[in-house]
Amino acid sequence: MFEDAYSFAGEQGDTLRISVRSSEFDTYLRLITPAGEAIENDDFEGNVSESAVEISLPESGRYRVVVSSYAAATEGAYTLSATALEDAPLYVQEGGSGQIYGIFAGISDYPGSDSDLSYTDQDAVRARDALINGVGMAPDNGITLLNEQATIGNMRDAIERIAARIRPEDTFVLFYSGHGSRVERSSGPTSSDPDGIDETIELYGGSVLDDELSALFDSVNAGTSLLVLDSCFSGGFAKDIVSRPGRMGLFSSEEDVTSQVAAKFRAGGYLSVFFEEALQGFADFDENGELTALELSEYLHDRFRHDVKSKGLDDYVLTGGPQSGYQHLVVDRGGVGPYNVLFNH
Repeated sequence: MFEDAYSFAGEQGDTLRISVRSSEFDTYLRLITPAGEAIENDDFEGNVSESAVEISLPESGRYRVVVSSYAAATEGAYTLSATALEDAPLYVQEGGSGQIYGIFAGISDYPGSDSDLSYTDQDAVRARDALINGVGMAPDNGITLLNEQATIGNMRDAIERIAARIRPEDTFVLFYSGHGSRVERSSGPTSSDPDGIDETIELYGGSVLDDELSALFDSVNAGTSLLVLDSCFSGGFAKDIVSRPGRMGLFSSEEDVTSQVAAKFRAGGYLSVFFEEALQGFADFDENGELTALELSEYLHDRFRHDVKSKGLDDYVLTGGPQSGYQHLVVDRGGVGPYNVLFNH
């Protein structure tokens, strides 16, 4: 796939319409801000011969315009134009307008018998069905990996398959319920792991580090990506994964705290139950048929406050191990705005 790049100096508040047109190929346009945010368009208003971005520049600095084709191995002549506008909308990343793709991994039956968990494989089925029945994911767009299917190789293959199909207007969801762990970093602390410890998800027969999962996420060119981890220490993935525009993470506990089995719901974890409820419409507080990042966050926080901990201090959910901390939900929506629409239902 060819790419031609151009640059220009922009001033905050300038309003522009940047357009590329071609009668020879399906155009694709990316505008990259000085901060590195990529604003993309494929078919402007449904026209495969034009891609365009209308924007009020969010900052001053050097902007890059990248012209390419949607399909690989196609190219041709094109016309690129930039026009000053008197008024243009400030770009807001929209979610819920394309297709939804998902990978749903859950492991109850680990190799041997000492590490088995209750219900966590069914958490993955619960999340998949909620996306299908609650927010309209096509069944063929979901890949389910349960127990011995949830290997590192199968996870990589599933991400590669979705990465080959997904488009910038689509939404990607990766859900996991199972064991999580922590390992010391041989290279010591970094800005994303200042404690010098990597968090992991424990797949069937092997571990995936937070850094490794972040690299896999980088291959998926979705407009919105949502990571949902119902596992011990999962909050440690937030700083690694939610590192680009369009990303949001939901984690069942902080990076130094374990997560509990939600036995009273016959579920592997509380986050799995509450995430399912949210997608069924319970989090749509204004009842407008759209689920925003803020609505999802607030619903999950409220459910954790009311159901994971009771009112009495003696009844708080304690984690095991030497840390003896309390389990708290971690939400990182740093890559999306609070009012961005994640799903329609």
